[in-house]
Amino acid sequence: MKTSIIAFALVIGAPVVVWAAPGKEPASPAAPAGKTQPIALQVCVTVPPSMRPWREDDLAEAFADRVATALHDQGFVGRIAYVSSFDQPVADRPLLTVNLIEWRMNHVGMVDCTYSARLSASQGQDDLGIFSGTGLMMFSRRDWFGRADQYEDAARDALNNLYKRIAATQLLVASPKVSA
Repeated sequence: MKTSIIAFALVIGAPVVVWAAPGKEPASPAAPAGKTQPIALQVCVTVPPSMRPWREDDLAEAFADRVATALHDQGFVGRIAYVSSFDQPVADRPLLTVNLIEWRMNHVGMVDCTYSARLSASQGQDDLGIFSGTGLMMFSRRDWFGRADQYEDAARDALNNLYKRIAATQLLVASPKVSA
């Protein structure tokens, strides 16, 4: 019986290990094949402490992904790298520190997303301010996907003007200037 369980685990586990093995980071479409584009901006997201610290890392990484997507959608050109709060950022690259204040449903059924941001570069640093966004929770859709859409909407609303504020500081030389 033990050998059949071990054989079953090896057959099932081997493809999972091969699939989950870390590989090279894919090159961005703007970079030539075989070359990785240099980091233009690092993003570090801090979240308020909670009763489940292992979820804080997932939440920070998820919000950093939303930040990178929003910046690219708003016109940022360059590679954005996520830096966890435990990692040391690259010293000669700009760092956008996002302090996530709240990203939750409030008492009336709206999803609120509020954060503050600070940009640090070799030329100096600038507090970008506090950003806020809201998404309407649709109670007619009680499934998880409907709820996730509302959290996405709130984050997208809060991230709407972030790139304009970053470009206005002129601390990033790699990004094109945006008219205000």
